[in-house]
Amino acid sequence: MVVNKKRIVLSNKIYPLFAGLSGDLIFYVTINTLFLTEVKKFSALEISSLTTISLLVMIILNPLVIKIINKIGALNSVKVGVILLFLGAFLITVGNNYFTILIGSILYEAYAYFKKMDTIILRNNLSFLNEKDKYLEYESKGSLVFAVVTMLPALISGFLFNLNPYLPMIGCLIFCVINLFLVNFLYEVKTPNEKVIKKRYKKS
Repeated sequence: MVVNKKRIVLSNKIYPLFAGLSGDLIFYVTINTLFLTEVKKFSALEISSLTTISLLVMIILNPLVIKIINKIGALNSVKVGVILLFLGAFLITVGNNYFTILIGSILYEAYAYFKKMDTIILRNNLSFLNEKDKYLEYESKGSLVFAVVTMLPALISGFLFNLNPYLPMIGCLIFCVINLFLVNFLYEVKTPNEKVIKKRYKKS
């Protein structure tokens, strides 16, 4: 098995930025309720049902998702995750009916299952470089990036929303596109004949 060490190092350097920017739907998390009530004209019951139904669907599909992740590997799973995040944000933004936005909400919930495999990539890469002790350091940097990029939109989302209610969602989509770009720099050290999600993890 040929392993590109330079790409591993680059992947590890990119990881904190990618993890921070793809941790959630930036901008949307700060104005989601306002956006759905003022722009989409949803009632409180409709908004709460979006999350409830989306989570229920993902609980039902959980065994299938695990099989897919083990089949395609950690890196491809992360790529699927950021694509789902973009599609979810896009449907929520342009959707003009409950069903369309529900599909967007389901994709939004699904992305987390796939995107979280980026931690598996990081662990495998650090293990290959004999740097397992640096895992928390990278995770902390990713958390710091996420804290910063969520704080700034929280400060300006209200102002942007007053100018145009779709401006925050445009910002959200821009972050999703950045994630689609950054994920191409991640590199996976593949472990032969080993499932990405092991049985003990699946049971939990």
